[in-house]
Amino acid sequence: MASPLAATAEPLSWTGPWVGVTAGVRRDVGATGSRLIYVDPLLSGHQHQNQSAVTGGTLGFSAGYDVQFGSFVGGPIAGIDFSRSRLAGNIPYFGARAGFLATDRILLFVTGGIQSMQNAPDTAIWYQVAPFWNDLFRHDFGAKAGRLWGAFVGAGAEYRLAGNWSVTADYSYAQTRGHFNDLVSLPVPAPAVAPLVRVNLNTTVSTHTFRIGVKYRL
Repeated sequence: MASPLAATAEPLSWTGPWVGVTAGVRRDVGATGSRLIYVDPLLSGHQHQNQSAVTGGTLGFSAGYDVQFGSFVGGPIAGIDFSRSRLAGNIPYFGARAGFLATDRILLFVTGGIQSMQNAPDTAIWYQVAPFWNDLFRHDFGAKAGRLWGAFVGAGAEYRLAGNWSVTADYSYAQTRGHFNDLVSLPVPAPAVAPLVRVNLNTTVSTHTFRIGVKYRL
């Protein structure tokens, strides 16, 4: 008697649209190079460096479309990360991802694209780190360079669960550069120094984002 044929599972297909929800942690780091111009011309032109950093949680939503070519998978992605960060703020992003299948259920991928984030916002505390100042000398800048677009790069992995569900984990890095002028009042402990100074700032804000998430393939 002939033995019954063994049933063979149909291979998973990665081609098609998907939507996802993510949660994560983001580290925002800001730095400025400033030239302080005092009312007193003898004190004008001092160079100072300022920096600020904040770490907080994120909640995100994303969507995309994958196309599978053998062991390779790629396609466009878009999403937004919401955060209470006073540096980079909420971040929408657009880009693409491409990867290869380590197994039929595990995709290892890299990402790249552009994202929009705040640069030198008006609620950031920037600490003076010039040699003759300390953390007591800080300023909450009243002007900002606004929202700027910068490139991001990243990498991650996705694991297909039963049905149309999958779980993901990824990391991304982005940076923007901006510029603005501000008239500020700094607590310089010398009566001969006028309190108002003009600050000419070149700013850099970068983000490090770690996410985990769940996806559903439509």
